[in-house]
Amino acid sequence: MCQFRMLGNERIPEIYFISRDRIGAKVEFYMKHLPHAWEQLAQGKSFSQAICSPAIKGIAWDIFFITHQKANRVLNSRYK
Repeated sequence: MCQFRMLGNERIPEIYFISRDRIGAKVEFYMKHLPHAWEQLAQGKSFSQAICSPAIKGIAWDIFFITHQKANRVLNSRYK
């Protein structure tokens, strides 16, 4: 599940990610560039990198690349 969707669930205090993005950015980098409401949702939550095998990290990237193009098309169509 997307980390940002988990921000809205107050029952999830700890959010783990499998891999940093390709530029090595952490969630905190993106939080600084989002509307103030997201910053408020993130208060009291912790973000940590999960400990997992390189194979799992590879699968996570494969899933991301399979789905991100469609997600971007949908998002762009909403905000033309």
